[in-house]
Amino acid sequence: MTRDASQAARKAADLLRRAVDADRRKDFAEAARLAAAAAAADAANAQAWRLLAVFQEKLGDYPSALDAYEQALALAPHEAGLARDIARLASLLRLPQLAERFLLRARQQDPASMEIVNDLAYAYCEQSRFPEAIDLLRGAITDSPGSALLWNTLGCVLFESGQAGQSLVFFDE
Repeated sequence: MTRDASQAARKAADLLRRAVDADRRKDFAEAARLAAAAAAADAANAQAWRLLAVFQEKLGDYPSALDAYEQALALAPHEAGLARDIARLASLLRLPQLAERFLLRARQQDPASMEIVNDLAYAYCEQSRFPEAIDLLRGAITDSPGSALLWNTLGCVLFESGQAGQSLVFFDE
């Protein structure tokens, strides 16, 4: 690491510590400002971009948060949770295709996660792709038959797809 890069990393770390302190005080605007300064000081710092995204999200600046999450993921493509963060925010913004893209990526990182399967099924439903959601859930239920989350989601998907009669069995318990 060069001397300039080392100084930039130290400056970013100091700014991030101050940003986290501001967050603890619920001063999200200051936290976002400091995290943005950290990202500017060390543009290769994935943690700075991720924290910037978190603070922007807390401020309700979702488009900027999405951009910052994507920047963090570009810098740290294997960091657990970043793809899920983007998918969650995309779902909140009612961007199911984007949510699906990142949930599929998250599923590659954590194939056993029932929460990812659940969220992916909902992303399919948001796109009226009910057969894909049902197949996904049935496959996951075969692997984890005790998952109440997946059974409940399957009931909801069947209901939403117009198969209310088949879904009632899931809500009758």
